[in-house]
Amino acid sequence: MSRHRISRARFLDDAFLAALRFNAGYRGYEDKPKALIALRRRAPGFSKAQYEYAFKKALGLYSSALRVIKRSLPTLRATWRVPEHSAQPYNLRPLVLRLRSQEPGFLSSTYFEALNWVWYWHYLK
Repeated sequence: MSRHRISRARFLDDAFLAALRFNAGYRGYEDKPKALIALRRRAPGFSKAQYEYAFKKALGLYSSALRVIKRSLPTLRATWRVPEHSAQPYNLRPLVLRLRSQEPGFLSSTYFEALNWVWYWHYLK
């Protein structure tokens, strides 16, 4: 049984998941070598340089998401005061577009995941 090579965007999505767990201090992701090993398990078939580059790019996305949320915090806090129905999530599209221009190459869902994770982990938790 052969495994198909995943797309670059999917690979970067997996790298972001590893970077997210690394920043959160999950067990098995305590340091960079362990996080890279986990990324290799999740997305096999790439070179060592590609894993390191993807992980570095994913860490960049995480820090960019932190900056974007921090810059938009007054506006976001104003919308937090207005309760939303669960079927109508907050509109993060302008922030996603800003983040996408700063850190291109990821899946659209990865940008939403980055913003929601940073928003929750650093400001709502």
